[in-house]
Amino acid sequence: MNYNKSLTATVYIVNGGRVLLHLHKKYMTWFPVGGHLGEDELPHEAASREVKEETGWTVDFLPTENVGDVPLGRVDRIPLPFMLCHEGIGHDEEFMDFIYIAVTDSVVPCPGPGESREFRWFSREDLEEMSDVLKPHIKNTALAVLDRMECGFEAAGRKKKNAPRPTSVPSGKYFAVIDTETNWNDAVMSVGVAIGEASTFTLVEKAYYIIMPEASVGGMYEDRMVIDDFTNRPASSRKDAINGIRSLLGAYGITSVFAYNALFDFSHLPELSDYKWFDILFLAARRQYNKMIPDCCECYSTGRMKRGYGAEDILRMLSGNLMYHEKHNGLFDAVDELKIMELLGQPYEAYSAGFISKKQRI
Repeated sequence: MNYNKSLTATVYIVNGGRVLLHLHKKYMTWFPVGGHLGEDELPHEAASREVKEETGWTVDFLPTENVGDVPLGRVDRIPLPFMLCHEGIGHDEEFMDFIYIAVTDSVVPCPGPGESREFRWFSREDLEEMSDVLKPHIKNTALAVLDRMECGFEAAGRKKKNAPRPTSVPSGKYFAVIDTETNWNDAVMSVGVAIGEASTFTLVEKAYYIIMPEASVGGMYEDRMVIDDFTNRPASSRKDAINGIRSLLGAYGITSVFAYNALFDFSHLPELSDYKWFDILFLAARRQYNKMIPDCCECYSTGRMKRGYGAEDILRMLSGNLMYHEKHNGLFDAVDELKIMELLGQPYEAYSAGFISKKQRI
């Protein structure tokens, strides 16, 4: 094998619980950023170059290990990859792929000339739902990357040191569950709000906001936005929608907001960052909180499921309704996420474990 021609570097770029993939022009399927190493190029150098060429961004790689400051003299230590994979086995060309993780606050890539221009941010749910069009190793690596971002070294059996105590859920009779849907530009085009009663998790009131002009851009689930069965609260602008949400939450004295995979919704609604946010997924995907997780389900040592914890999967599991399908409408999904909280049977205070900390919000 000619390793100089067969070494590649790949980067899974993460933002708010989602992974960036692009539609490969040659293979017409979704791939992470990456490519071949150039002459005399180290793997991490190639990874940085590929990210710059394909997205226009400059990124730092997530450290894989922390071995401290080891004096090495004239020997340079280079960033360890998240994974090292042997790919293309049995084909004309085989690759040794150095896979890195990078985190960015950027959303819209600016690809260079000749690069793919079709990008998409994939959440856990997106990765599971698109299993039929994603290469298995890409889907599973992307999920492993998100696992790594959430659990740190716990997935490898290491314990976190000096872990802060969970922030308590604010006391109060009511709370809000929020779900957002985004357009092709990753801008919020609709928001659903479900007000729940803290002791019973029953639905008290609901509101729905279609945001213009963002909704006119369209998105993957644009056909799900219009609802005839519910009273809509249409908004002529994002500002009006945010003010409407604040007014609704204020009327119920609400200071805590819940969401499924809450980092996604939180990162898309920075105007609501002064509320305390809690992730329903944190409880729903862990054995110690979700007693309906079957014995055959693979879980990490922390109790969290390795796969199959999308909102659709969890609601099917808890309700026993295998015909249930996620609506991909902000209002319907917010109501369904409230239903997940009810079916989990955990007390309101237990959700303090899913608090979105300041460190996670960065």
